[in-house]
Amino acid sequence: GATPVFTRASGATYRYSDGYLRYAPENLLTYSEQFNTTGAWAVSNVTVTANQATAPSGTLTADLLASNTTLGAHLVNRNSTTGSVSIVSGNAYTYSVFLKKGTGATAPDIMQLTFPAANFPTGYANFNINTGSVLTSSAVTASIEPFADGWYRCSITATANASSSSGVVCVIAFTNNNNSLGRAPVYADATTSNVFIWGAQLERHSSARPYISTVANQVFGPRFEYTAPPSIEPLGLLIEEGSTNLLTYSE
Repeated sequence: GATPVFTRASGATYRYSDGYLRYAPENLLTYSEQFNTTGAWAVSNVTVTANQATAPSGTLTADLLASNTTLGAHLVNRNSTTGSVSIVSGNAYTYSVFLKKGTGATAPDIMQLTFPAANFPTGYANFNINTGSVLTSSAVTASIEPFADGWYRCSITATANASSSSGVVCVIAFTNNNNSLGRAPVYADATTSNVFIWGAQLERHSSARPYISTVANQVFGPRFEYTAPPSIEPLGLLIEEGSTNLLTYSE
């Protein structure tokens, strides 16, 4: 999906059609398409080359993530300091990213998404980005959605069990193309193991909603309102008028 025209500066809740309050569309990850931005993303035993393929948006903005031969975990994740995201215990979070099979001789079919163990149950899911299927998952709900030109949007959902204002969030990991390996596996990879990546999103919701592009700031989309139960009738887009307090030192 395209970036919404309307955005807001902070998150908001809204009443969904089932009567429950949820967060409006949002992307809590900054630099959602720039995986080579060191202030937001960190790498382990991989290199990121920017703008190497046409993304699902039709723009040349998809990055190439290439592994190396070092023994260890091979992944890209949120920077543990400047790129971290505040997590609130009890909230459901969905992490999603677009993946496409690379062009290297050992370009893997199987890639993995994980949540941080410090804030979530130790969860992960392995995805086949060649056939478009969820292979295995642990402590998460996982899904995969096909897009044009070989792209798949992979997502995992879990409820946070600990709050934190810092920490490593959201991992994209190589798996040695082996579905039997667990979370962020350690092994020696090959330099021809690569994958195209684009459009990472973290949101407080129980499934992946339309993708919202970000750069330096988090982006929060519009809010739709419904009447209170039991009628629960759609009221459409909620447009909140701006207000200003002209008095300084109001308290």
